[in-house]
Amino acid sequence: MDWIFWLPTLTGHIGIWCAIFNRTHATAWPRTWRKSIELAIVAVAGVPILLVPILLWRAGDVSYVNFLQRQLLVAPYLVLSVVAAVFFLVTWVWRVSHYEPPRAWLKLDDEYLEAEKVLRMKLTHGALAKVLSWIPGNQATHLSLEKYRIRLPKLPPGVTIKICQLSDFHFTGQLDIAYFRLIIERVNDWRPDLVVITGDLVDELHCLDWLGPVFEPLQARCGKFYLLGNHDRRIPSEDDLRSRLESAGLIRAGGRWHAVTVNGVTLHLAGNELPWFKGAESLPNVETNPDDLRIMLTHSPDQIDWAEQYGFDIIFAGHTHGGQIRLPIVGPIVSPSKYGVKYAGGAFQIGKAVMHVSRGLCGDEPIRWNCPPEVGFFTIEGPAAENE
Repeated sequence: MDWIFWLPTLTGHIGIWCAIFNRTHATAWPRTWRKSIELAIVAVAGVPILLVPILLWRAGDVSYVNFLQRQLLVAPYLVLSVVAAVFFLVTWVWRVSHYEPPRAWLKLDDEYLEAEKVLRMKLTHGALAKVLSWIPGNQATHLSLEKYRIRLPKLPPGVTIKICQLSDFHFTGQLDIAYFRLIIERVNDWRPDLVVITGDLVDELHCLDWLGPVFEPLQARCGKFYLLGNHDRRIPSEDDLRSRLESAGLIRAGGRWHAVTVNGVTLHLAGNELPWFKGAESLPNVETNPDDLRIMLTHSPDQIDWAEQYGFDIIFAGHTHGGQIRLPIVGPIVSPSKYGVKYAGGAFQIGKAVMHVSRGLCGDEPIRWNCPPEVGFFTIEGPAAENE
């Protein structure tokens, strides 16, 4: 029966180090620091998982209590791990049982594509990407085109606004450019009024030349707005990166307001690239008509505190990738956020605002399991008619 003790100990141990990982990667610390910490976390989390079975095997049939008595140096940490496991279980049950989608929110339908079958070509390049593609169930080259309706009382009856959110392209060269061109084609087929791109566009310098071919064909009747994210800091020249994006027809949203009229409705859109790029921390508020919509773009959902002071109606965020790997029942365990996995992906009510956190389109490593890449299509409407 010792597994009753070892299982929560192992669960709590992994949970502690996942929590440290998540919060470390929510910071603006230099990438070299974070990568060093990441390696240390993997080592500290992984070594005991290998070491404990060896110690048990060498000692013979040793009970959990006897093991604690013999290993006095690690006993306090094992007890802490059990306490952590209980804490994580309670918070998980609370989060799952109390989650309710926003009242204004309605999921419509999904279209699921296997991009390699649609394009009739292999999309992975490089040794790592090819090895990861062999993992059963890897959805890195799949696409979930997800449609939602958001009903807001500010909109007059009969008016609709179509917004497409794209996030976390992560141009590394590991996924072929054809994959991203397919995404743009599907977005154009939907004919959005606005496209909002919420950061992490290009990771590798040699992929800068992809920005024009991918984003120039993107169509949106009233504007294509973008943010930068933490991975965009890998490009040495921020000015060059922004110049290329704006030459491709994208409009900078970070740290500034834009007033956009769509179907007779005025939208006030602002972007937040904190903590990686400055500008939003000193953004002044703007005087608006009470009936105007306020839309926030942010790379990270961690910026919801910033959002509250501006009275936004809708928040579009990315960064967390939905966790990339979602375990059955448990869900994601890795999410680079100070909130851990709470806002890893999906729709949330944040005060008076509706927030959608995109699972994104790619990642540093092309691995997705039970968490397909996402294109979000949002139709914003006024309140329902009485006979609906």
